[in-house]
Amino acid sequence: MQLENLGRAVELQTELKLWRDAEARCNPSVFKEAALRVVDMAHGHQGQAAETTIRFVDSKHLLPFVRYQIERVVGELREIGVQL
Repeated sequence: MQLENLGRAVELQTELKLWRDAEARCNPSVFKEAALRVVDMAHGHQGQAAETTIRFVDSKHLLPFVRYQIERVVGELREIGVQL
């Protein structure tokens, strides 16, 4: 890994931990309800945000999304030279 990628590697490692924690919580005996919140800047005005909440009924709908995100982050880490 090159030094200029260090900041990005730390960000991705942090994101990967969050996704792996989410995957662990998808256990049917633990899982109760999940919500995906999508937040973006509304019309580019600083301090304003538009938010959409998408609720998932059960883990069978959430788990594929979480695993996709884990694969995406792992792929990005490998691209910048981080070996997992």
